[in-house]
Amino acid sequence: MKQVEKIPSNYNLHISAIEDQLITETKDQSFKLDDYVQMRALGSGAYATVKLATQKSTKKKVAMKIYPKYKLDDPNKKRSVMREIMCMKKLEHPNTIKLLDSFETPKEIYLIQEYISGVSLYQFIKNKSTKRVLPEELVSHFFR
Repeated sequence: MKQVEKIPSNYNLHISAIEDQLITETKDQSFKLDDYVQMRALGSGAYATVKLATQKSTKKKVAMKIYPKYKLDDPNKKRSVMREIMCMKKLEHPNTIKLLDSFETPKEIYLIQEYISGVSLYQFIKNKSTKRVLPEELVSHFFR
């Protein structure tokens, strides 16, 4: 039986220190925005917009997630974005989208992610099934 790791009592302090480091690392890097050509909007949510962009040096398509800072006025919202960045930097799996870069300008926070064309997993499930249930042999393709 696998032993569950106990969460240290200073866990929140540790997360805050990492978030502060991420914020410091990404402060005022407006020049990085010049590395990309924004093409079109792919979607939007409550806090961010995702645009298709091309990295100028490689001509590679990327997804550019843009968080306007005015929507992150609550410290918990900004902390949530910083956690997203921290988690995505650590995440490495063939079935997940990779974070390629992140940076901050005076007005926005940018996440540069791998671009995968096609529909989202949610839309795929919605299109393939009336009950939002997929056959096991189809699902096993996504979760290896």
